[in-house]
Amino acid sequence: MTKALIFLALLWSSFAMGQNIWMTPNQGQWDSRIDYAVDVAQGKLYLEKDGMCFFLTDAMSHDESHGHTHEAEASEHIINYHAIKQNFIGSQNSIPTVSEKSDFYKNYLIGNDPLKWKNKVFSFNEVLYPDFYDGIDLIYLGQKGQISYNFVVEPESNVGLIAFNFEGAKSVHLNQEELVISHRFGQITQSQPKAWEIDENGKRKKVMVQYQITNDVISFKFPEGYDST
Repeated sequence: MTKALIFLALLWSSFAMGQNIWMTPNQGQWDSRIDYAVDVAQGKLYLEKDGMCFFLTDAMSHDESHGHTHEAEASEHIINYHAIKQNFIGSQNSIPTVSEKSDFYKNYLIGNDPLKWKNKVFSFNEVLYPDFYDGIDLIYLGQKGQISYNFVVEPESNVGLIAFNFEGAKSVHLNQEELVISHRFGQITQSQPKAWEIDENGKRKKVMVQYQITNDVISFKFPEGYDST
């Protein structure tokens, strides 16, 4: 019996090599659509029930280029935002579980109502959405300076169910084997996908996998096939 494991890395250039990436749970401090939030260089990455939302801002670039004249201060206080949603099409409602808990915690004292304040909120660098598609788990990992989303495909499950699109992006295209999502402040690059068959002893066999785009829907193709058992 084998499992096919598809590994997809979502890269952010600001993360230090070897640094863990932490996903902070929503315990009522944010909009109810958000399950977990990740701090990224240009804003936030939100994990939601049916995908990810990239909430980006140019606030950091304003801070870095801030001038010393009153004219510069007035002009550079305008902060722009850009939201991009990565929708996993046809995914199932799944209750996430977490592991790899942080040693630190955060306090959220938002607004004037103490009942909505949240204290000692710990973060995690692994979030699992079981049975995200039929027979397919989705796992987010924050390791080695990058965050990735991963699919574990049970034997005989239909990997063709995995598909997604983007709302709010300026453009989405393939650059060789990487997926490039353009936005008003730059680009998000999702690395070339990697896949393995894993047997009952944990031995891995690499499987060729590629992105494919059809009518703005991104999915995966296996040019040489794979062992579905």
